[in-house]
Amino acid sequence: MPTPMAIHVQGLRKRYAGFRSGVDALQGVDFDVARGEVFGFLGPNGAGKTTTLRILATTLSPTAGTATVSGHDVRKEPMAVRGSVGYMPEKSGAYPLLTGIQNLVYWGHLQDMDGSGLKDRARALLKELGLEEAADRKVKTYSHGMSRRLLMAQALVHDPPILLLDEPAGGLDPQGIRFFRDLVKRLQGEGKTIFLSSHILSEVEQTCTTVGIIHKGKMLAVDRMTALRQRIGASALVRVEVECDIPSQPVVQQLMAIPKVRMVYQLPDGIRVEAESGADIADEVARVLVTNHVRLRAVRPTEATLEEAFMSFFGGGPI
Repeated sequence: MPTPMAIHVQGLRKRYAGFRSGVDALQGVDFDVARGEVFGFLGPNGAGKTTTLRILATTLSPTAGTATVSGHDVRKEPMAVRGSVGYMPEKSGAYPLLTGIQNLVYWGHLQDMDGSGLKDRARALLKELGLEEAADRKVKTYSHGMSRRLLMAQALVHDPPILLLDEPAGGLDPQGIRFFRDLVKRLQGEGKTIFLSSHILSEVEQTCTTVGIIHKGKMLAVDRMTALRQRIGASALVRVEVECDIPSQPVVQQLMAIPKVRMVYQLPDGIRVEAESGADIADEVARVLVTNHVRLRAVRPTEATLEEAFMSFFGGGPI
C-alpha cells in the first residue's frame, strides 16, 4: 500500500463575502505534497498562497473542497491537524511585551506541552536559531530578522512532522536568506515535510524539490523542479555565455549570422549569445571567435531558470 501524502488538496475553494460582491480567492485548487518533500508554492501577490496556507493550518475554513494533512481532514479534525503542523505566518504573531522565551513557552502550552521539558525545549530552539542571547529580551526590541527566527522557533516548538512556511525569508538580507535556506535543507534531512511559500525564486530553486504555481486562485502547474525546467526550457531561448575578450563589431556581425541566433549581448567579462529554442550554437560560436583570434576562457550553455519558468506562465508581465 502506498504511503499516504503528507498533504492532499482537492477541489479547494474559498470565497470571501463582500458588501457588493464576493471574491473567489481559491477556485478548485488541487495538489499533493509527498512526505519528506520540500514543496515550493509560487504565485503573484493575491494569487491565493496565504489563503491556502491558512486553510492547511486550520486558521481559515474552506468554502468547498477537501484538504487533509497527515491524513487528517482540516474541517473534521482540526486539532489533529494542528498537532501535525508547525505554521510560520508571513506577519508576526509574537506578543511584543513578552520575551522570546515567554512567547515560546506560551506557544508550547497551546500544543499541550508542559513542565520543565518545555522550557528546556524552548531554550534549545532559541540557541539553535541564533536567539540565545535575546531569549530574555522583550520581542518589541527584536529586529525583523530576529522576529522571523522567533516565528520559526514557534513552528518547531512541538517538533511537528510538517512545516507550513509563509515567506520565511521575506524582507531579509542575503545572510538571513542563506540562514533560512540552510535551515530548510537541514530540517528536510531530518525527515520533515516542508510547504514553503516564497517570492524569492532563486531560494526556491535551490531548496525545493517540487513547485506549484498558483495564479488568481487556480493552479497553473505542479511539477518536479527538473521537469519544470525542461518544460520551460523546451520553449525558452537558448543562451550561451562566453568568457572572452570583447569581440569587435565585425566579429559580432559574424555571430549574428549564425543560423537561429537572435542577439549578442556584451557582459562585463565576455558576451552572451541568444538563439531560438532548440538551436545548438555553442560549437559554432566558439569556432567564430577562435577563427577571429578572440581569446576564450570559458564557453557555458545555460539552462532555463525557475524565474524564467515562473514568468513564462504570466506572459513575461509583472508578478
